[in-house]
Amino acid sequence: MVLAVGAVLGPAAGAGAGAGAGAGKAPTVHREVVGRVAPDNAPGQSLILERVVVDPGAEAAVHFHDGTQLVTVRSGSIRYEVTAGSAAITRRDGTTETLDAPGTTRLRAGDVFVERASTVHGFVNPTGRAAVLELAALLDAGAPLSTPLDATGAADTRLQFATKLTSQNRSLFTVGPDGIDTFGWNRLSGTTTIDGETVTLDFLTNVDYERGSGPFFGFFVLTFPDGATLGVSLQGTATSMSGGTDTSFAAALEVIGGTGRLVDQVGSGLFTGFRRAALGGTVDLDVVLTLRPRSAASPS
Repeated sequence: MVLAVGAVLGPAAGAGAGAGAGAGKAPTVHREVVGRVAPDNAPGQSLILERVVVDPGAEAAVHFHDGTQLVTVRSGSIRYEVTAGSAAITRRDGTTETLDAPGTTRLRAGDVFVERASTVHGFVNPTGRAAVLELAALLDAGAPLSTPLDATGAADTRLQFATKLTSQNRSLFTVGPDGIDTFGWNRLSGTTTIDGETVTLDFLTNVDYERGSGPFFGFFVLTFPDGATLGVSLQGTATSMSGGTDTSFAAALEVIGGTGRLVDQVGSGLFTGFRRAALGGTVDLDVVLTLRPRSAASPS
C-alpha cells in the first residue's frame, strides 16, 4: 500500500525503527526497500519488499498501485480508507473481513491486509506513536510505485470522462454447484465526450466470478475523431451487491500505447463503475487517465 508514499508525501528519509518526525519537522513516511527481484515464475513483474515507518500525524493521499500488495502492521496503528475497490483484512485474532469502498477502519499491530491493483486507498497515523509496516508488492515491471489520483506533472495530460457501455457479444459459462461460478469474455462498446469531441470505446474483458464477484482483466481502445487511438489494459475486481444483481467495479488502468498524435503517450489511471443488471447488462463507468510522453516516463 505504501510503496509510493515517497511520491505521495515527498522524498523519503532513511528509515529506522526509531525514525520520527523530529523537532520542527513535518510528519512523514520513511521507507526502506529491503529487497527487489524479477521472479522467474512471474514474467513482467517485480517483487519488492519494504519496511515502512509512519510518523505520528503522517498522511498518505489517496492513491493506487499497479499490482498486488500484502502488508503487515508490525507496531502502532493507522486509520485506513478505501475509496474504490476493496481490501481483504485478516485481524490479529485470525478473523477475516473485506473493507469495501467507501469504507474506513483502524489497522493495528498484527493485522494483515491485501490490496489488488483496483484498490484505491489512503491512510493516516492519528496516534502519538510511529507505526511500522512490512510489505511485499508484486508490481508490473517499470510501473510507478504508486499513482496519486490528484497528481499530474507539467507534461501530463488528464483524461476524465463518464461512459455507458453496452454488451455487443459475449461467451460466458456457468459451472459448479448451483451455478455459482461464471467465467468467459464480454465485448462492450460505447461513446463519450472528451474536450468536446465524441470518442468511441471498445472494451474486451475476461471474467472469473464466484456468486457474481471476482477478478476481471482485459483491454479497451479509445478512438478519437482524427483517427488517433489509445490502447489501455485493465485489471480489476467486481463486487456483487448482496441480494440482487447490482454489481460495482473498480480497475487499475495501464496505457499500452497510442497511434497518430497519441503515439508517444503512456500512463495509468483508474475506472470505477456500476451495473444494475445481470452479467452482460449495461455498465456505467467513470474513467480517469493520466498521460505523459513516453520519454518522460521513467521506471521507479
